[in-house]
Amino acid sequence: GGLMQPSGVNGRWSMIRSLYIDNKTRNPKARGRHEFINSVLYNWREHGYIMGDTTNGVSECNLIGNYFIYGPSSNSNTHITGTTEYFHVYAEDNWVDSNTNGTLDGSLLTDYKTATVENSPFDYPGVAHQLSAQDALNHVIENAGASLIRDAVDELLIDQLRSYGTEGRIINTEADNGIPGNVGTLASGVAPTDTDRDGMPDDWETARGLDPNSADDNDDDDADGYTNIEEYMSCIVGEGDC
Repeated sequence: GGLMQPSGVNGRWSMIRSLYIDNKTRNPKARGRHEFINSVLYNWREHGYIMGDTTNGVSECNLIGNYFIYGPSSNSNTHITGTTEYFHVYAEDNWVDSNTNGTLDGSLLTDYKTATVENSPFDYPGVAHQLSAQDALNHVIENAGASLIRDAVDELLIDQLRSYGTEGRIINTEADNGIPGNVGTLASGVAPTDTDRDGMPDDWETARGLDPNSADDNDDDDADGYTNIEEYMSCIVGEGDC
């Protein structure tokens, strides 16, 4: 998993509609000001969502509409760990399915251990269309990962998630997945013309008023806080203003 912590006094981070699967721990190890919304955690081993795990510095989190699903590798009572009073959490509509019986039949998460539970959310951006935890799970199954063209690895992981506790194991190396060549057969294609090789096709840049001859992927031409390359990636999955 990840060590997630913002830089600087005013730093923040967001994890939205994402899938953590088959990690030993840190799904994520979360610190600082952040929001974790409409995401799914599956088949961790020792630690699912680590809440700060420190007495140095306060963390402030909106934890909303997430599903924690135990798998065959998961140790008991580990969906949230590392809680301290310095971790402040606004929690809403988070669910846990811990019985690994192959059926999604979780219960509402109400025990946040020693974390400080807040009654109102922190003033973070959030999402325009917040989903329920159940709807978020369905969205993740259909859209997380390389969802435009899923390869054998994507399909394997999503199938494990759909088993609701009966399949999956901690991934150590690519060879663990048992797929021929580790990644299976990848379909070839023709890349769109990208003269400046900045990851954004010429026609998309031209339509946006960008210069296809100047690498400006890290710029933010509309000053909305997202780089040009982030806007392009949103567009190719049908999101954002294209």
